[in-house]
Amino acid sequence: MTTLSTSRATSNTAAEHVSDHNTIHTLNNTIDATWSTWTPTLTNLTQGNGTIISKYLVVGKTVHFRFHFTLGSTSSVGAAAVYFSLPVSATAEGAAAAVFNDAGTSNRSAGGRITATTCQLVHSTGWVSTTAPFTWASGDEILVTGTYETA
Repeated sequence: MTTLSTSRATSNTAAEHVSDHNTIHTLNNTIDATWSTWTPTLTNLTQGNGTIISKYLVVGKTVHFRFHFTLGSTSSVGAAAVYFSLPVSATAEGAAAAVFNDAGTSNRSAGGRITATTCQLVHSTGWVSTTAPFTWASGDEILVTGTYETA
């Protein structure tokens, strides 16, 4: 890993200043990278005429992702555990933050369990399903954001 010089400018050589500048420039280019889209594979979740926006950003070995699903009139949530595929495989299990919006009623804080290849949706008493944490309908939303390590 490259480290930046921490000594005062008067003691740095011109080469050290150029090296530090190039390192900062490279970091800025990586951090300013644009988000990419991916098409997640859904399990026990049917998109139907609902909309999914899924984007991710890789910085080094760190993956940041966001998943937003708005159910339509022909969308459905299955009776078994609900999950979607990750854009890039994870090296270890982790957690994601989620909000489930029961349209016009309430928002529920929830989460996601990150496995090697998926994010499984959970709420305070278990896995998300047809009637948990509420009965899903058109206009309801699933919003998930997470960060994990990749190989």
